[in-house]
Amino acid sequence: MEKENQSFEPLEVLAQCISVANLYRQGIDTFVSEHGLQKSQERLLLTIDKMKEKKICQKDIAEKMRVTPAAVAVTLKNLEKMGIIRKIMSKEDNRYNDIVLTEKGKKIVAESEEKVNSIDQKAFKGFSESEKSNLQDYLERICTNLKTLK
Repeated sequence: MEKENQSFEPLEVLAQCISVANLYRQGIDTFVSEHGLQKSQERLLLTIDKMKEKKICQKDIAEKMRVTPAAVAVTLKNLEKMGIIRKIMSKEDNRYNDIVLTEKGKKIVAESEEKVNSIDQKAFKGFSESEKSNLQDYLERICTNLKTLK
């Protein structure tokens, strides 16, 4: 639906983008807190799940998440105490541990994905595929344009 006689206000558009991101994150944060997790722990779990097709170590995770290996080590230690991940000494190199999700961890990841899908469905209710594609294109173009400010 187009609004007639409405002038374009760039700051208002950007404020709406921030509002959308905050509301989306609030939905995720609710899920995270209900499972007794911190945001960094949930993010790490999802990263491990995405990398599960190959053997992964702390260094790989840190690079993927763009955080320090020390930050990953602390988070992994806490997740291991919670029974969500397991470290298995690498057979190829004893200096490394392979990181795997336990059944509890897999369950949390699956529930997290369900929550994200539910939020996505609510957020984009009433949007056509074309509108969603256009929105993604517009936001990517704005990001590209703003990256030139650096």
